[in-house]
Amino acid sequence: MQILNSQMTAKAANDALGTSQLERIESLATQGKEAEAAGAFESLFAQMLVKEMRNSVEGGFFGEGPGADTYGEWFDKEMGASIAADGGLGLAGVLKAQLGIERLAKETSAADDVAPEVKS
Repeated sequence: MQILNSQMTAKAANDALGTSQLERIESLATQGKEAEAAGAFESLFAQMLVKEMRNSVEGGFFGEGPGADTYGEWFDKEMGASIAADGGLGLAGVLKAQLGIERLAKETSAADDVAPEVKS
């Protein structure tokens, strides 16, 4: 029963970590730091991919004993960051461009609201 509770706690912590990472990414994007937000999103996405691949290994990648979930989470995070740092997925460039376009559109819309066109 204790193992089941520790697995449930680890899952809740992992879900909360993903939520906090998404909040950080959103904050970066709204601050105009598109490149950093795009890189952080690619890293999170790669981390999730690694986690799912690792979970498909029968018997667990690090076994099923105490601490296996800690090593697994560490592995997922570090591998995801490494994949993203090398541009392995190619998402960051696309996301950076999209975030920049959206910010430019918002700035243009805000400028239009402040200074209406002068008609002759």
